[in-house]
Amino acid sequence: MITQLDHIALGVEDIEASIAFFTQKLNFRVGRRGTHMVSGRPIVFIWDPGTGTKFELIEVDAGKGGVDHFAFRTDDVTADCQAMSEGGYPPVRGPKRTETAKMETAHFVAHEGLKIQICNYDEGAEDTILPSS
Repeated sequence: MITQLDHIALGVEDIEASIAFFTQKLNFRVGRRGTHMVSGRPIVFIWDPGTGTKFELIEVDAGKGGVDHFAFRTDDVTADCQAMSEGGYPPVRGPKRTETAKMETAHFVAHEGLKIQICNYDEGAEDTILPSS
């Protein structure tokens, strides 16, 4: 069952400038950096320390920026994949294990083309802990 919003992923043309904006102007904290599993481009998770809201910034080509997907936590990726498939939205990627994030995950293209990710993290996974600074 879906339990909460995990993050919103944003495509950005200049990831370092975007990090600077969110950290210097909005006081966000930088979390895990990595590489996007499909494009191979840089990603970074940033957090609002006041609310715990998390964004994933994904570096994209010029003109391709904007909301990439919404990610939701689930307590059972397999069951939610089955429910989404039965509802007419089979996964386009996954379910699969992502070791760098310490989670099980799947991606869907849902209602009106909205891209959705579901995920279930391992206990204590870095992406579930607000960075201290």
